[in-house]
Amino acid sequence: MRKMFAYLIIAIVFGFGGYLVGSNNLEKLNLRNQPISIQNPVGGGPPPIDNNCGTEKCDLVIVRFKDTGFDPSIVTVKKGQTIQWINESASKMWVASDPHPTHSDYPGFDEKKSISRGENYSFNFMNPGIWGYHNHLSPSMGGKVIVL
Repeated sequence: MRKMFAYLIIAIVFGFGGYLVGSNNLEKLNLRNQPISIQNPVGGGPPPIDNNCGTEKCDLVIVRFKDTGFDPSIVTVKKGQTIQWINESASKMWVASDPHPTHSDYPGFDEKKSISRGENYSFNFMNPGIWGYHNHLSPSMGGKVIVL
């Protein structure tokens, strides 16, 4: 039940964020890429960081790029953690921050080349916020990184 509630809250946040980005209201609100402050919701702390690494001090988070897209597509990490994207698809992958094609939302978060199946790309996240990314070669395939 708690997981479903957490997923519902995340979906609402991303739905509202998608509305703001899609309608270009972020400039009016002056919220684009500003640091965020995550406050504990009533009744508990923030959603757990589950990166399938088995320890609390895991610094490397794995995201797999498959023929259907990024898995998982939304990842939560702590400031200073590294995400490694592994290409497991039949297509090439080029991970880069939104928006396409300028990749300007998170400077430096741009693979700047395509890689084949079995290869990987890693990036260390030092700026708290919610960062969208996509496969530059197939921009409709993307995800979000939430840095706490």
